Amino acid sequence: MPNVDGRLRRSILTGVPFTAVGLLAAVIVGGTVGYVLIEGWTPWDAFYMTVITVTTVGYKEVHDLSGAGQ
Repeated sequence: MPNVDGRLRRSILTGVPFTAVGLLAAVIVGGTVGYVLIEGWTPWDAFYMTVITVTTVGYKEVHDLSGAGQ
């Protein structure tokens, strides 16, 4: 649907909020997969640890980190 000046409207899926949410989701998925592969944690523990790390809450590690995980 053209704007008043004739340019096409940008899709809502290409806006900044969508990009920010997509990048956040990618970081959470990547962190979760990393904890599962490197530390051998369950997916739920890995997800929880990723979320508390990304949100900088930083309670305490779910499990002790190995040298590779640090």
